[in-house]
Amino acid sequence: MGKDRFAEILNLAFFQRKMDAQKSDYGRLLLLGGSAIYPNALLLAGKGAQAAGPGYLSFHADPEVRLITKRRAPLTAIYLDELREDSIKPYDAFVFGNGLKESPENEAKLHMLLSHLEEHQILLVDATGIKMFLKARELCHPNGKILLTPHLGEAASLFGKKSISKQAEDYLDSAAAFSKKNGVYLLLKGYHSLLIGPLGEVFPSDYPPTPSLAKAGSGDVLAGFLGGLLSYLPRFGVSFMETIRFGDRLFHLCFQEAERKESQALLSPSDFLKTLKSFLKRHRP
Repeated sequence: MGKDRFAEILNLAFFQRKMDAQKSDYGRLLLLGGSAIYPNALLLAGKGAQAAGPGYLSFHADPEVRLITKRRAPLTAIYLDELREDSIKPYDAFVFGNGLKESPENEAKLHMLLSHLEEHQILLVDATGIKMFLKARELCHPNGKILLTPHLGEAASLFGKKSISKQAEDYLDSAAAFSKKNGVYLLLKGYHSLLIGPLGEVFPSDYPPTPSLAKAGSGDVLAGFLGGLLSYLPRFGVSFMETIRFGDRLFHLCFQEAERKESQALLSPSDFLKTLKSFLKRHRP
């Protein structure tokens, strides 16, 4: 992505919103995740989503997770009680998998989403959701609005590799074949990322390495952020592919700038909103 296009999308998302804007103009995002073991994964995804600025942010979680998270969720977030065909219709984007346990109940939820995904809706599948996706991928729709975001360890498992590589390029052939077969986008997350399209197109990242993000929770925050951007940027003329590349690049650039002033060891994925605000102050048009 060129610097001019990156700056154009940055302004569109964060500085040049319509003067007569209503919250419905900036999308509806639903996050589905959390478990008794990983309840905070849903909150981390929520932090990332909040930073993207969607008009509506909703959570869907089991009752035990809701009890843990509701006091720390963004104040404007709401919880969706039941996942049904009619209850998901208003949403523009979904993020599925952060902190979820692999279970028949959660597999059924993903099955329902894949079965009823409409042409304008986007589904991002992360973390444990990727394992469940393998069992339900025959339901993929031909609209190409599905994104999987495995880190390189998950990619090794996804492609049946015996060892884990730190180089996303080592998975390129397998990833391209998987994307073509299933009609999905893949974002292979590492110290630099690779985005692969459903026709096998490859888009490498162009940002510096960010060692501060080599921590648990980074993927949850990034998934939420990408979901938030995907809930509204496509309606303003930013393509699905461009939105993913923009969000991934901005996420890493924020931490890359923060690493110049703060300890790589002490920066946390939950610091993203702070680092984003600092980045936007320095790059305001």
